Amino acid sequence: MKVPKGSSHPYNRFCRWLFERYKSPWVQYMVAPVVIGLLPLFITTFYGNQAFKSVIVKYMPAIATVLTNQVLLAIAFAFFYPAILLAFAKSVVKRVDSRGLRVDGLLALVASIDEVVGCKGTRFAERAKNPGNLTKENAFCTITQPRTQIAEIVRAICSLFNALRTSKNHNLIKVTLAVIENGQIAEIPIHYPQDEPVLAAKDALNNRSSTILTAYRSRKIVVIDSIGNELQRPARKRRFVDAGSAEDNVGSLICYPVIHSETRSIPYVISIHCDEDKYFKSIFSDLYEHSLQRFALRLNLEHSLYLLKEKLCE
Repeated sequence: MKVPKGSSHPYNRFCRWLFERYKSPWVQYMVAPVVIGLLPLFITTFYGNQAFKSVIVKYMPAIATVLTNQVLLAIAFAFFYPAILLAFAKSVVKRVDSRGLRVDGLLALVASIDEVVGCKGTRFAERAKNPGNLTKENAFCTITQPRTQIAEIVRAICSLFNALRTSKNHNLIKVTLAVIENGQIAEIPIHYPQDEPVLAAKDALNNRSSTILTAYRSRKIVVIDSIGNELQRPARKRRFVDAGSAEDNVGSLICYPVIHSETRSIPYVISIHCDEDKYFKSIFSDLYEHSLQRFALRLNLEHSLYLLKEKLCE
Protein backbone atom coordinates (compact mmCIF):
# COMPACT_ATOMS: atom_id res chain seq x y z
CA MET A 1 0.00 0.00 0.00
CA LYS A 2 1.39 3.37 -1.00
CA VAL A 3 1.49 6.05 1.67
CA PRO A 4 1.29 9.72 0.61
CA LYS A 5 4.74 11.26 0.99
CA GLY A 6 3.73 14.87 0.71
CA SER A 7 1.93 17.32 -1.50
CA SER A 8 3.55 19.10 -4.43
CA HIS A 9 2.05 22.37 -3.18
CA PRO A 10 4.97 24.79 -2.49
CA TYR A 11 3.66 25.91 0.92
CA ASN A 12 3.23 22.32 2.07
CA ARG A 13 6.76 21.51 0.99
CA PHE A 14 8.04 24.62 2.79
CA CYS A 15 6.20 23.70 6.01
CA ARG A 16 7.54 20.16 5.86
CA TRP A 17 11.08 21.48 5.28
CA LEU A 18 10.83 23.86 8.27
CA PHE A 19 9.40 21.14 10.48
CA GLU A 20 12.17 18.69 9.57
CA ARG A 21 14.84 21.35 10.28
CA TYR A 22 13.27 22.26 13.61
CA LYS A 23 13.44 18.65 14.85
CA SER A 24 17.22 19.04 15.10
CA PRO A 25 18.31 19.82 18.73
CA TRP A 26 20.87 22.28 17.38
CA VAL A 27 18.09 24.27 15.70
CA GLN A 28 15.73 24.04 18.70
CA TYR A 29 18.23 25.23 21.31
CA MET A 30 20.54 27.49 19.30
CA VAL A 31 19.05 28.79 16.08
CA ALA A 32 15.40 29.21 17.14
CA PRO A 33 16.11 31.38 20.26
CA VAL A 34 18.40 33.59 18.17
CA VAL A 35 15.76 34.00 15.44
CA ILE A 36 13.11 34.90 18.02
CA GLY A 37 15.20 37.28 20.10
CA LEU A 38 17.68 38.86 17.69
CA LEU A 39 15.39 41.34 15.93
CA PRO A 40 13.74 42.76 19.11
CA LEU A 41 17.22 43.01 20.68
CA PHE A 42 18.54 44.83 17.59
CA ILE A 43 15.71 47.41 17.68
CA THR A 44 15.86 48.08 21.43
CA THR A 45 19.66 48.36 21.34
CA PHE A 46 19.41 50.85 18.46
CA TYR A 47 17.30 53.18 20.61
CA GLY A 48 19.12 52.56 23.91
CA ASN A 49 22.79 52.46 22.89
CA GLN A 50 24.23 55.50 21.13
CA ALA A 51 27.44 53.75 20.06
CA PHE A 52 25.48 50.92 18.45
CA LYS A 53 23.17 53.44 16.78
CA SER A 54 26.15 55.25 15.28
CA VAL A 55 27.46 52.01 13.78
CA ILE A 56 24.07 51.27 12.19
CA VAL A 57 23.78 54.83 10.83
CA LYS A 58 27.22 54.48 9.25
CA TYR A 59 26.98 50.97 7.80
CA MET A 60 23.21 50.48 7.41
CA PRO A 61 21.85 53.94 6.62
CA ALA A 62 18.58 52.70 5.06
CA ILE A 63 17.68 50.68 8.17
CA ALA A 64 18.74 53.56 10.44
CA THR A 65 16.47 55.96 8.51
CA VAL A 66 13.45 53.68 8.87
CA LEU A 67 14.06 53.15 12.62
CA THR A 68 14.56 56.89 13.16
CA ASN A 69 11.43 57.96 11.24
CA GLN A 70 9.13 55.14 12.44
CA VAL A 71 9.88 54.90 16.15
CA LEU A 72 6.42 53.82 17.36
CA LEU A 73 5.99 51.34 14.53
CA ALA A 74 9.43 49.83 15.16
CA ILE A 75 8.83 49.46 18.90
CA ALA A 76 5.41 47.88 18.30
CA PHE A 77 6.98 45.47 15.80
CA ALA A 78 9.71 44.52 18.29
CA PHE A 79 7.02 43.88 20.92
CA PHE A 80 4.77 41.71 18.74
CA TYR A 81 7.49 40.00 16.67
CA PRO A 82 8.02 37.00 19.01
CA ALA A 83 4.25 36.39 19.23
CA ILE A 84 3.90 36.60 15.44
CA LEU A 85 6.80 34.19 14.96
CA LEU A 86 5.40 31.70 17.47
CA ALA A 87 1.95 31.90 15.85
CA PHE A 88 3.55 31.17 12.48
CA ALA A 89 5.43 28.21 14.00
CA LYS A 90 2.16 26.82 15.38
CA SER A 91 0.52 27.16 11.96
CA VAL A 92 3.41 25.22 10.38
CA VAL A 93 3.08 22.43 12.94
CA LYS A 94 -0.69 22.36 12.43
CA ARG A 95 -0.29 22.16 8.65
CA VAL A 96 2.23 19.31 8.93
CA ASP A 97 0.12 17.53 11.54
CA SER A 98 -3.07 17.89 9.49
CA ARG A 99 -1.40 15.96 6.70
CA GLY A 100 -0.60 13.02 8.95
CA LEU A 101 -2.52 9.74 9.10
CA ARG A 102 -4.32 10.05 12.43
CA VAL A 103 -5.47 7.08 14.45
CA ASP A 104 -9.10 8.27 14.31
CA GLY A 105 -8.91 8.59 10.53
CA LEU A 106 -7.36 5.16 10.10
CA LEU A 107 -9.99 3.60 12.37
CA ALA A 108 -12.76 5.28 10.38
CA LEU A 109 -11.24 3.99 7.12
CA VAL A 110 -10.96 0.45 8.49
CA ALA A 111 -14.53 0.58 9.83
CA SER A 112 -15.86 1.73 6.44
CA ILE A 113 -14.05 -1.06 4.60
CA ASP A 114 -15.20 -3.58 7.21
CA GLU A 115 -18.81 -2.58 6.45
CA VAL A 116 -18.27 -3.41 2.80
CA VAL A 117 -16.66 -6.77 3.56
CA GLY A 118 -19.30 -7.50 6.20
CA CYS A 119 -22.14 -7.01 3.73
CA LYS A 120 -20.61 -9.48 1.30
CA GLY A 121 -19.68 -11.88 4.09
CA THR A 122 -23.25 -11.93 5.40
CA ARG A 123 -24.66 -12.74 1.96
CA PHE A 124 -22.23 -15.62 1.46
CA ALA A 125 -22.75 -16.91 5.00
CA GLU A 126 -26.54 -17.04 4.53
CA ARG A 127 -26.11 -19.05 1.34
CA ALA A 128 -23.61 -21.35 3.02
CA LYS A 129 -26.09 -21.98 5.85
CA ASN A 130 -29.05 -22.45 3.52
CA PRO A 131 -27.84 -23.25 -0.02
CA GLY A 132 -31.35 -23.96 -1.27
CA ASN A 133 -31.31 -24.73 -4.99
CA LEU A 134 -27.69 -23.71 -5.49
CA THR A 135 -25.63 -25.88 -7.81
CA LYS A 136 -22.09 -25.60 -9.01
CA GLU A 137 -23.49 -24.34 -12.32
CA ASN A 138 -25.58 -21.49 -10.90
CA ALA A 139 -23.69 -20.64 -7.69
CA PHE A 140 -21.61 -17.83 -9.20
CA CYS A 141 -24.55 -16.14 -10.94
CA THR A 142 -26.82 -16.48 -7.89
CA ILE A 143 -24.50 -15.36 -5.10
CA THR A 144 -22.43 -12.75 -6.90
CA GLN A 145 -24.18 -9.35 -6.70
CA PRO A 146 -21.66 -6.74 -7.93
CA ARG A 147 -24.25 -3.96 -8.24
CA THR A 148 -25.31 -4.43 -4.62
CA GLN A 149 -21.70 -4.49 -3.50
CA ILE A 150 -20.80 -1.38 -5.52
CA ALA A 151 -23.65 0.46 -3.77
CA GLU A 152 -22.25 -0.67 -0.42
CA ILE A 153 -18.82 0.69 -1.35
CA VAL A 154 -20.28 4.09 -2.22
CA ARG A 155 -22.23 4.13 1.05
CA ALA A 156 -18.99 3.30 2.91
CA ILE A 157 -17.23 6.26 1.23
CA CYS A 158 -20.02 8.53 2.45
CA SER A 159 -19.71 7.06 5.96
CA LEU A 160 -15.95 7.64 5.97
CA PHE A 161 -16.10 11.29 4.92
CA ASN A 162 -18.85 11.96 7.43
CA ALA A 163 -16.80 10.30 10.18
CA LEU A 164 -13.83 12.50 9.29
CA ARG A 165 -15.77 15.76 9.34
CA THR A 166 -13.64 18.54 10.82
CA SER A 167 -16.19 21.33 10.65
CA LYS A 168 -18.75 22.21 13.32
CA ASN A 169 -21.17 23.63 10.74
CA HIS A 170 -23.14 20.37 10.36
CA ASN A 171 -22.24 20.39 6.68
CA LEU A 172 -23.89 17.99 4.29
CA ILE A 173 -21.62 15.56 2.45
CA LYS A 174 -23.08 13.78 -0.57
CA VAL A 175 -21.44 10.95 -2.51
CA THR A 176 -22.53 9.80 -5.95
CA LEU A 177 -21.22 7.26 -8.44
CA ALA A 178 -21.37 8.14 -12.13
CA VAL A 179 -21.26 5.28 -14.64
CA ILE A 180 -19.16 6.24 -17.66
CA GLU A 181 -19.73 4.78 -21.13
CA ASN A 182 -18.03 6.01 -24.31
CA GLY A 183 -16.69 9.08 -22.52
CA GLN A 184 -20.13 10.20 -21.30
CA ILE A 185 -22.13 9.81 -18.10
CA ALA A 186 -24.54 6.98 -18.85
CA GLU A 187 -26.27 7.13 -15.47
CA ILE A 188 -25.83 8.07 -11.82
CA PRO A 189 -27.53 5.09 -10.18
CA ILE A 190 -26.10 5.43 -6.66
CA HIS A 191 -26.16 8.36 -4.27
CA TYR A 192 -25.82 8.78 -0.51
CA PRO A 193 -27.53 9.94 1.58
CA GLN A 194 -30.43 8.29 -0.20
CA ASP A 195 -32.77 11.16 0.67
CA GLU A 196 -30.51 13.58 -1.24
CA PRO A 197 -31.10 12.74 -4.92
CA VAL A 198 -28.97 14.12 -7.74
CA LEU A 199 -30.62 17.38 -8.76
CA ALA A 200 -28.51 18.20 -11.83
CA ALA A 201 -29.70 16.91 -15.19
CA LYS A 202 -27.54 14.25 -16.84
CA ASP A 203 -27.32 16.29 -20.05
CA ALA A 204 -25.88 19.23 -18.13
CA LEU A 205 -23.34 17.02 -16.34
CA ASN A 206 -22.23 15.65 -19.70
CA ASN A 207 -20.93 19.10 -20.57
CA ARG A 208 -17.20 18.85 -21.25
CA SER A 209 -16.49 21.30 -18.41
CA SER A 210 -18.18 19.22 -15.72
CA THR A 211 -15.94 18.08 -12.89
CA ILE A 212 -16.87 14.44 -13.46
CA LEU A 213 -15.79 14.50 -17.10
CA THR A 214 -12.70 16.59 -16.23
CA ALA A 215 -11.62 13.83 -13.84
CA TYR A 216 -12.46 11.23 -16.49
CA ARG A 217 -10.38 12.91 -19.21
CA SER A 218 -7.40 13.72 -16.98
CA ARG A 219 -7.55 10.30 -15.26
CA LYS A 220 -6.65 12.16 -12.06
CA ILE A 221 -8.43 13.30 -8.93
CA VAL A 222 -9.94 16.80 -9.23
CA VAL A 223 -10.50 18.89 -6.10
CA ILE A 224 -12.43 22.16 -6.28
CA ASP A 225 -11.95 24.21 -3.12
CA SER A 226 -14.74 26.67 -3.88
CA ILE A 227 -17.43 26.00 -6.47
CA GLY A 228 -18.47 29.66 -6.31
CA ASN A 229 -14.94 30.77 -7.22
CA GLU A 230 -14.71 28.11 -9.93
CA LEU A 231 -17.84 29.46 -11.59
CA GLN A 232 -16.16 32.87 -11.82
CA ARG A 233 -13.29 31.52 -13.91
CA PRO A 234 -13.26 31.91 -17.72
CA ALA A 235 -15.45 29.27 -19.36
CA ARG A 236 -12.54 27.59 -21.15
CA LYS A 237 -10.68 27.06 -17.84
CA ARG A 238 -13.68 26.06 -15.76
CA ARG A 239 -13.86 22.57 -14.23
CA PHE A 240 -17.46 22.85 -13.06
CA VAL A 241 -20.67 23.34 -14.97
CA ASP A 242 -23.72 25.19 -13.67
CA ALA A 243 -26.32 22.45 -13.91
CA GLY A 244 -29.17 24.66 -12.75
CA SER A 245 -29.16 23.54 -9.12
CA ALA A 246 -28.50 26.29 -6.57
CA GLU A 247 -27.62 23.66 -3.94
CA ASP A 248 -24.91 22.17 -6.14
CA ASN A 249 -23.41 25.55 -7.03
CA VAL A 250 -22.01 26.16 -3.55
CA GLY A 251 -19.45 24.35 -1.45
CA SER A 252 -16.48 22.23 -2.50
CA LEU A 253 -16.11 19.08 -4.54
CA ILE A 254 -13.92 16.02 -5.12
CA CYS A 255 -14.16 13.86 -8.24
CA TYR A 256 -12.12 10.67 -8.43
CA PRO A 257 -11.88 8.45 -11.54
CA VAL A 258 -11.87 4.70 -10.89
CA ILE A 259 -9.44 3.12 -13.37
CA HIS A 260 -10.14 -0.56 -14.00
CA SER A 261 -6.79 -2.27 -13.60
CA GLU A 262 -7.25 -4.86 -16.36
CA THR A 263 -8.92 -2.92 -19.15
CA ARG A 264 -7.45 0.51 -18.17
CA SER A 265 -10.89 1.95 -18.80
CA ILE A 266 -12.69 4.28 -16.41
CA PRO A 267 -16.10 2.74 -15.69
CA TYR A 268 -16.92 4.99 -12.73
CA VAL A 269 -16.22 8.44 -11.32
CA ILE A 270 -16.83 9.04 -7.61
CA SER A 271 -18.16 12.49 -6.76
CA ILE A 272 -18.05 13.86 -3.19
CA HIS A 273 -19.75 17.20 -2.55
CA CYS A 274 -19.76 19.28 0.63
CA ASP A 275 -22.03 22.29 0.93
CA GLU A 276 -19.38 24.21 2.89
CA ASP A 277 -17.10 26.46 0.87
CA LYS A 278 -13.41 25.44 0.99
CA TYR A 279 -14.11 22.38 3.12
CA PHE A 280 -12.18 20.22 0.67
CA LYS A 281 -8.79 21.69 -0.25
CA SER A 282 -6.70 20.92 -3.32
CA ILE A 283 -3.51 21.00 -1.23
CA PHE A 284 -4.76 17.80 0.43
CA SER A 285 -5.63 16.05 -2.83
CA ASP A 286 -3.01 13.35 -2.29
CA LEU A 287 -4.58 12.44 1.07
CA TYR A 288 -8.06 12.24 -0.45
CA GLU A 289 -6.66 10.09 -3.24
CA HIS A 290 -4.92 7.81 -0.75
CA SER A 291 -8.22 7.13 1.04
CA LEU A 292 -10.24 6.70 -2.16
CA GLN A 293 -7.73 4.28 -3.63
CA ARG A 294 -8.69 1.80 -0.88
CA PHE A 295 -12.27 1.83 -2.19
CA ALA A 296 -11.19 1.89 -5.84
CA LEU A 297 -9.45 -1.47 -5.31
CA ARG A 298 -12.76 -2.97 -4.22
CA LEU A 299 -14.68 -1.25 -7.02
CA ASN A 300 -12.19 -2.78 -9.43
CA LEU A 301 -12.96 -6.25 -8.10
CA GLU A 302 -16.72 -5.74 -8.28
CA HIS A 303 -16.50 -4.31 -11.79
CA SER A 304 -14.55 -7.38 -12.91
CA LEU A 305 -17.25 -9.58 -11.38
CA TYR A 306 -19.89 -7.49 -13.13
CA LEU A 307 -18.18 -8.01 -16.51
CA LEU A 308 -17.90 -11.76 -15.83
CA LYS A 309 -21.53 -11.98 -14.81
CA GLU A 310 -22.58 -10.14 -17.99
CA LYS A 311 -20.75 -12.76 -20.07
CA LEU A 312 -21.62 -15.88 -18.12
CA CYS A 313 -25.10 -15.27 -16.70
CA GLU A 314 -28.39 -14.60 -18.40
